[in-house]
Amino acid sequence: IQPTARASLTSLSGTVRGLDSAQIARADVDLRGRVDGAAPVAITGRLNPLGRPAFVDLKLDFKGIDLQPGAGPY
Repeated sequence: IQPTARASLTSLSGTVRGLDSAQIARADVDLRGRVDGAAPVAITGRLNPLGRPAFVDLKLDFKGIDLQPGAGPY
């Protein structure tokens, strides 16, 4: 995202199932939480950060957040 935006993820919960270092193994990701303590966020998809090469296919779904630079206290 340009310009750079910052946000704080809080209340993160969910599952990462099937994490394995096998080349073809891919874990299922389903995480839910809040951005800056208020706006809902969902992170879903598949990944294998331990494989060679690493694999990541994640969808981040944010709703109702401000992406203005410098908008937060970070």
